[in-house]
Amino acid sequence: GLFGPHMKLVDQYYNYSWHIKKMQMMKRFDEKSQKGRLRREEAIKVKDLKSLAFGKFCTLVPSFNLACHYDRPLPESWSEIVNKEILIDDNSDESLCIPGQQFYGSMIPKLGQ
Repeated sequence: GLFGPHMKLVDQYYNYSWHIKKMQMMKRFDEKSQKGRLRREEAIKVKDLKSLAFGKFCTLVPSFNLACHYDRPLPESWSEIVNKEILIDDNSDESLCIPGQQFYGSMIPKLGQ
């Protein structure tokens, strides 16, 4: 008949390819979940380090304007370009001071580095 013993071979072929796809999806899920855990751990460490460094002066500045009006500069306001030489300390060869409360670099040590 149509659904004879040969259909077992067809089922094994399709189930095998489905099993491979399932294993690949599980591997991608594990990789993404580990990256998410590391990202969360990094964020917690940065937050704790900021609270240690700045204490009660640590602030959260919104990245967009929450006010109902636009902040337009006044005609008497001015700005100037800050030279990179001013920010470099004379005692160190490459100590660049970046103003603000941002921390750069990785807080989580990796093996072999």
